[in-house]
Amino acid sequence: MSLVRCAVAMLFLGLTSASEVISDLVAPEADQQRALRLREESFWTALAKVAEDMRLLRHAQLYEEVEQALPRFAADHPVAQALSESLQRLKRADAAVLAQGLRSSQLISDALATPGELPGGLSWLANGPSWLGKALASLVEGREYQDRLGEEVQQRQQALLPALQSAASVTADVLKETRLSSSRAFDALKYDIYTQGAAKTPEPAKRAANALVEAASETRRCFTQFISSMAKSLAEDVQSRSVPAATSLASADLPAVEQLPPLATSSSPPDAAFCRTAGAA
Repeated sequence: MSLVRCAVAMLFLGLTSASEVISDLVAPEADQQRALRLREESFWTALAKVAEDMRLLRHAQLYEEVEQALPRFAADHPVAQALSESLQRLKRADAAVLAQGLRSSQLISDALATPGELPGGLSWLANGPSWLGKALASLVEGREYQDRLGEEVQQRQQALLPALQSAASVTADVLKETRLSSSRAFDALKYDIYTQGAAKTPEPAKRAANALVEAASETRRCFTQFISSMAKSLAEDVQSRSVPAATSLASADLPAVEQLPPLATSSSPPDAAFCRTAGAA
């Protein structure tokens, strides 16, 4: 009988040590959840800044500046026609980009406000006083972390798909309108140079034309940057599936650690008496 008790005790000690090893190797459930939320927040926050830039509200002042410059010319004057067409094309491009930005901003706000729900894992195994069940559950859940992350990555891809499809449907129009807006603004700038006998174009009209060129370039840049940012975020999200939870948490906490003040060090020499005592020993 004593031999049986001894065997049971050895088995108990062995399994207890195994459970401690498992708990050391596998990130706790709370850390896994935090790593998942950090990955989700990083994904949507990166897109939020680009979507905000797509609002292009600063172009409203430019619209007014161009419209104030038009009355200086007759309605059928080539400069007036070029500026007017450039402005209208810029407005159409801005409206398309603004619609994409608003739609994407709403999507991002909803995603950040309602983070994904996490599955409960092997709660039936972890419940109760069984330390062996908890150890096994931790081991299996550690393996499940990559699967859970992969599922959330797929969910984000599906959530972003409508925005990608919408952006693709207007890409040709945005690029065409911004290109022609810039071209017509250059026509206004070159009119008094290449037209013999033409009066010098007033400076307000030239400033408006130059501003149209810059605005068309900015609209095109914001739109293409948004598309490239979505592609980059999706690619990085897929690559993150192979990153362990502990690595994600360490990367997130590293900036805070680097900002901590350095530890105070003593510049005074060690006590001589202590050194003699230590040497004698």
